[in-house]
Amino acid sequence: MSNRKEIPDFGYKSEEKRHFDQRESIAFLLGAGFSIPMGYPKGADVNNGILDFDKQPVAFSPAGVLATNTDGTKPDFGYTNNHEQAFCLCKDLIAAYNKRVVEFDYEQFMDVLRSKDLHTEYASVFEKYKSETDYPYLLSGSLPDIYSQMVAHLLKDADNKSWYEGEPTHIGPYGTKPRALYNNFLQYLSKLKEEYLVNIHTLNHDLFLESFNRSDYINGDMSDGFDDYGSRYYGILNIKGRDSYRCRLERYTGRYYGKPIRLYKLHGSLNYVMIHRGTGYVLVDDCEVKFRYGMGLMDLERERSKKNGYDNDFISSHADFLTGATTKTPFYRSRFYKRLFRKFKNNLINAKVLIVIGYGGKDKGINDYLLNYFDYHNKPCYFIDPGINHNTQLLALADIMKAKKIDKSISDFDEREIHFRTYC
Repeated sequence: MSNRKEIPDFGYKSEEKRHFDQRESIAFLLGAGFSIPMGYPKGADVNNGILDFDKQPVAFSPAGVLATNTDGTKPDFGYTNNHEQAFCLCKDLIAAYNKRVVEFDYEQFMDVLRSKDLHTEYASVFEKYKSETDYPYLLSGSLPDIYSQMVAHLLKDADNKSWYEGEPTHIGPYGTKPRALYNNFLQYLSKLKEEYLVNIHTLNHDLFLESFNRSDYINGDMSDGFDDYGSRYYGILNIKGRDSYRCRLERYTGRYYGKPIRLYKLHGSLNYVMIHRGTGYVLVDDCEVKFRYGMGLMDLERERSKKNGYDNDFISSHADFLTGATTKTPFYRSRFYKRLFRKFKNNLINAKVLIVIGYGGKDKGINDYLLNYFDYHNKPCYFIDPGINHNTQLLALADIMKAKKIDKSISDFDEREIHFRTYC
């Protein structure tokens, strides 16, 4: 007979969770409609913001970065540099394009900027810049980079914020709007993550969804495939009133380290940037990293592997995200995005259910993935959007996929309308 004293369990029964490799998976696809209740602009708002961009207190620095003073006023760099000239040319092209179309669309205009016929189609606009000493630069393909920064500048929430790094972890449900509008959806995720792999694919560039990782609902259980363990990439963090610090940056590894919620930003992000490396006389893509608030993109560095020191990456002047109605699709095959879309494909193939929220159905490349890789003949699919009944493109896609159409915003999300077997 053993003398060991038994410890009472007080009626508590622990439930052993299934290993991630043994779990079924759920696929989400989020579009711009997901972030709209937080105050992020609709497509029409971005269109209007681009057309009225002269109202923005911004200027391009000699380094090619769109800048504004810390007090919100327009900076004065002392002279009109070549990037500022490209900025003026871009605005003139916007005005000329707007006169030719029935309705301006900021993504379609990016296609115009990337067109090989741009210089001939808008020869009269380019003519006025021929006397500029930097005219060759204006013809060098710099305009998409300029325009991308204009778009990024407009992507802010109702409080004019685009970064959330300084926010503390939130305990309990959100009590005030607009974050309280997401409580139902977050509660649903908190249930799903206990028994499923939850693969969230978003087309949004903003950093709003990631901020929920510091909430009771998610509690750090979300990974985007980036980490800083063993990273050779650094950024200089400038802190007001203090010294500068060299901070190690997270880089994309594609490993999600045992997290049940996996985030895939298929069109890039406001905090992603590609670091380059030299091979002889050529610079090539090296690694996608995440930079931090307060870091200048011209201050990103790569640690040398054989010699002491760091190599500065002076190529990237803006965040890496994709825009363009059709011209963004070829980027799906680039080094970084190819990895993301391979995971998107596999996640769709393996998903038990597909839940699409706030997506307008306009991206042919994304639609092709949905139609080719999700088994909508045998698995349930849900399209949630407050304007779905007035969106012919989205209705057509939903009908092909035999999806249940839910005419609601994310703020009215009701998990009882999503029907499939759960273990929660």
